[in-house]
Parts: sequence; C-alpha cells; structure tokens
Amino acid sequence: MAVKTESRDTVETPAPAAPQENQGRFAGIAVAAQKWGLTIVALSLLAAAIAVALNRSETASVTDPGTTQPPPAEVDLGRFAVAPINSGSTSPAMVEFQLHVTLADQRDGPARHQLEVRQFRVRQHVEELLRRATIDDFDDATLVGLKRQIQAQINDCLELQAVRDVIITDLRLTK
Repeated sequence: MAVKTESRDTVETPAPAAPQENQGRFAGIAVAAQKWGLTIVALSLLAAAIAVALNRSETASVTDPGTTQPPPAEVDLGRFAVAPINSGSTSPAMVEFQLHVTLADQRDGPARHQLEVRQFRVRQHVEELLRRATIDDFDDATLVGLKRQIQAQINDCLELQAVRDVIITDLRLTK
C-alpha cells in the first residue's frame, strides 16, 4: 500500500504491518525465550544434582568404616584417690575420681605425644596438686577451681597449652 504526499516527490513508505504479522514475530520470540529459559532451568537442576552427588560421595568417604578416624579428643589419665586436707570432722576422708582431659584440636598430635612420653611426670604433678587440695576444693559442684589448677599443672608439665578442658568422672567421697 503506497501513501502519496502532496509534496514534489512522491515517497512510498511501507504501511505498518498487520497486527497478525506482529503477533507471529512476537510469538516466535516468546517460544525461543521459553526454550532458552527451560534450557537454563534444566542445566541449573543438573548442576545442583551433580553438587549433591559429589557432596554425598565425600561424606560417605569420611564416614566409611574402612577409613581411619582421628582419635577422640578426650584422653583418659587414670583413676586418682586423695585424702584432702580436712577442715572438720564431717569432711570425707578419701576422694576418688577418674580424670580425663580434652585437647585443643590444633595441638592434638603433639599433646598426645607429650602425654605418652611424660605420662608419669604428668601423673606426679597432678598427685602433688591433689595432696595440697583442701576439702573446699571438692565442695564446689562443678569443681571449677580444681579443674583450672589441674589444667594449668598439666599444661606446664607438657610445656604446651594443649589441655582445653578437664573432665572429672566417677567422683566418690568416702569417710
């Protein structure tokens, strides 16, 4: 369809496309966008599935019973018995307990080696500390003060700041 203007020259301009032709073009673009969108979603799901599978295989290899696990962080130092300095006649005559320590993760290897090499020296230092203990040291339900002293004594003996916590179990007070 040609449009004539009243000027000197006649210029033919194309008439606007029919709405049906535009709809066809846009429909083609929409279909292409949907295909690309579906492709992107499918690739994303595939990548997520691969990541999950890799994570499971790594986790399975860590918890596989055939692999060696690091030793537990708690170390048993043995059973101790002490007659604390009495402050009265109602005080117990003997205190017995099992002593364990937990080691700092970054010092686990060297600390275990030092505990093995100096096991008797460590035990002697703890026993010396316990012989100086009073009944008041065992009066606290959480034994915070005594545990702190034992921790410091063991760290000094090992020449490492490796003991993170002291655990006292099977505490028995007898008369």
